[in-house]
Amino acid sequence: MRATANPAKAELTALVCGLLLLASCGAGGPPGSGNSGSVGNATIQFDGDAGTGNPPTYKDHPDMAVGASGTQIVETTGQDINVYSYSGSLLKSTSISSFINTATGSVGMINDPRLVYDPFIARWLFVCSCSANYLIVSASSDAMGAWKGVSLSADSGDLSMRVGFDRNGVYVAQTDIPTVTPKLFALPNQDVTWSGGTTISLTHLGIATGKAFEEMPTIDLDQNKVGNAAEYFVTRSSPMASGPNVPINLIVNSVTWSGSAATFSSTATSIPTALVFNSANDAQQPLLPDIRGAEDHRIFSVYSYGGAHLYLVLASGPCISNCASQGSDVHDLFFLLDISIPNLTLNQSMKVSNAQDDIIFPSLAVDSQGNVAVAATAVSTAHGASVYEWHRLTTDAAGVVHGPNPLASGTASYSCSRVPVGWGTYSTTATDGGDGTRIWTVQEFGNSSTPCKWSTRVVGFKVGSLP
Repeated sequence: MRATANPAKAELTALVCGLLLLASCGAGGPPGSGNSGSVGNATIQFDGDAGTGNPPTYKDHPDMAVGASGTQIVETTGQDINVYSYSGSLLKSTSISSFINTATGSVGMINDPRLVYDPFIARWLFVCSCSANYLIVSASSDAMGAWKGVSLSADSGDLSMRVGFDRNGVYVAQTDIPTVTPKLFALPNQDVTWSGGTTISLTHLGIATGKAFEEMPTIDLDQNKVGNAAEYFVTRSSPMASGPNVPINLIVNSVTWSGSAATFSSTATSIPTALVFNSANDAQQPLLPDIRGAEDHRIFSVYSYGGAHLYLVLASGPCISNCASQGSDVHDLFFLLDISIPNLTLNQSMKVSNAQDDIIFPSLAVDSQGNVAVAATAVSTAHGASVYEWHRLTTDAAGVVHGPNPLASGTASYSCSRVPVGWGTYSTTATDGGDGTRIWTVQEFGNSSTPCKWSTRVVGFKVGSLP
């Protein structure tokens, strides 16, 4: 058994170095007691999907995502797709294999399910890498109704499928394993919104090949975005899970529309950050096993705001030496970055780290006011894996990050067959499609000591209600 001393809260600090702004913040000790209730009067939270079986039905981690339409909340894991009311009542639960088979007719190995709600077309968008790389779309805003799917490519495998959207179209990336050529896809909205006896049309499917690995398409909620304004895909240089002090350059590809025809940029833009990436630690829980950190190297979310900003969050292990202005750390951390668009230059970078906790698998969203929220798992030998939130207000000075704010407490150490054990890969934070001032997140947290019973927590909050 590990030590359980309660660490003291760390101060929020900001370090300014030339054009690079680094903010470091953190608090030791467990989040507030209990797994329900609210943070302010605007927070809704409830237990989401939980793992079953030993060995597990899906994997030893959930591969999860969440979206909200204003009337329904949908959570997907590799095991189930669940529809909830805003009170947290489970309205419908379908196994992922049954869901995919009904929509496409063929399942295969299930990998990397991702889901978003697109308010521009009032549709739910689901992607996965299964017997093929599928895009599956609901018939309406009602997630309990019919869904239909199409194969975007015959490639399959653990390809980290990702989906984004803007006012003009829907965008998917399949870019992970080196044996498959990375592909970016673009579909105009009118081809995605199937109804009646039709299905998703691939007539105007745009495809770009040979791009960088692990690209993330942007979610852009700008209702005034013009038809020929660019949509962006973002990754980092050398997107590998290991390496000491690897310089981080952001790699940005773009796509524009001329009517229904998509045109991808011929070359990517590389944006230096003056930051370095390091291999993630295996995060320690109060009890063994440690949590596997190796997959915590991807960009998990990119949001555009106001035609001027691309916000993204990037996880890293600690820099131990030769860290320059970034500073050294002992635990896993994340960077919050702000890219200026359309000129694609770096506005600022903020480092969020903690002297006691590993912060792992972060994701972000931007509300309709321009406030940025990041949610992640924080864990240490002093407390179980818990859900925390950090945010940056649109009125904040450069470099300011508020938090951490506790959202859900971990009450147990999680274990399964692997050592170190897998964790909540592809955590998701998303803006509510009906109320743009509300943000939702789904995170894995330590809620059961039963082997292989991973637990997820769905939390909806308003940044203005948080300290």
